[in-house]
Amino acid sequence: MKRILLLSDAGSEHTEKWALGLASKGFEIGLFSITPAAYDWYSEQLNLQFLNSYATTKRGNSIFSKLNYLGLLPQLKRAIKKFNPHIVHAHYASSYGLLARLSGFTPYFISAWGTDVMKFPYRNFLFRKLLVQNLEQAAMVFATSETIKSYIAKLTNIEVKIIYFGVDVQQFKPSEKLALFDSDAIVIAAIKPIEPIYCTDTLLEAFAVVSKKYSHLKLRLLLVGDGSLKAELQANAEKMGISNQIKFTGRVNFNEIASYFNTADIFVNISEYESFGVSVIEAAACEKPVIVTDVGGLKEIVVDKITGFRIPVRDVEKTVWAIDQLLSNTELRISMGKKGRLKVIEQFEWESNLSKMVKFYTEY
Repeated sequence: MKRILLLSDAGSEHTEKWALGLASKGFEIGLFSITPAAYDWYSEQLNLQFLNSYATTKRGNSIFSKLNYLGLLPQLKRAIKKFNPHIVHAHYASSYGLLARLSGFTPYFISAWGTDVMKFPYRNFLFRKLLVQNLEQAAMVFATSETIKSYIAKLTNIEVKIIYFGVDVQQFKPSEKLALFDSDAIVIAAIKPIEPIYCTDTLLEAFAVVSKKYSHLKLRLLLVGDGSLKAELQANAEKMGISNQIKFTGRVNFNEIASYFNTADIFVNISEYESFGVSVIEAAACEKPVIVTDVGGLKEIVVDKITGFRIPVRDVEKTVWAIDQLLSNTELRISMGKKGRLKVIEQFEWESNLSKMVKFYTEY
């Protein structure tokens, strides 16, 4: 069976899924990561070697921070020599794509994930040039959504194949709620880092409004994730008088996350932009109605007024309206949830997407 060396962030749940999924199919998988894993998910996997090497300087968006990656090239070349892969696959077109190209190894594949093609090339001319070279010299290029593919098309006319991140519908499926709230509570949930681009502050404002309107219900807000705005939002919740209705969990391990989706009655992802929106299809796979912003990959995965609602970015009034629609109609919540899971099974099922990648590896 072929040996595949993944250049990918060991701390990402997507890296974990790809590495373990491919190893389960019999591939020998090597993993070279710029950053350490949040926890040990790889050491007991027979077909997986962690050929790690960490950058000694802080990551950033300046020219100098990107050049720091070049210091890892000798270590990457040693890892390639040790592992002797048939294919090197860079997951992220900028940093890991640059390392793959400069390693001199062929063939290398690239998977574009989002900001690497949506943001990175527009910071300056040099970044754009580097990215285009990475993409054009790759043997194959993959995108995780139609949105990302369209951004690559603005840079170069190379062929791009779409393979979604996908969801394991046996892991993400309807199940019992966690005992985080009273059994009769109605839970609105967001599972995202608490950072400005994810607009958790907008959700907080909207929740304050609907909790007053539906004061006869036990409305609760579940915020799963950590980030730079967490302390500020906790303080704002105190000022609004709703802190006793909100639970901040911090970051949760990926193998536990399905239980948190199932604790929700309504799932909200109102980001400023999304290249795809994995958390939304995970929620939909658990039969949860979703409220999303009408941007990027979210437009691909949510059928407006069928599997959820699509609303404008940072629009508190529309967020309130969408939550109101679902709170006032239990049948609608159930219907949207069931239709959402069917769409996930038809289009975003993990095994199907994994099989596509396996086919590209074996046939190349």
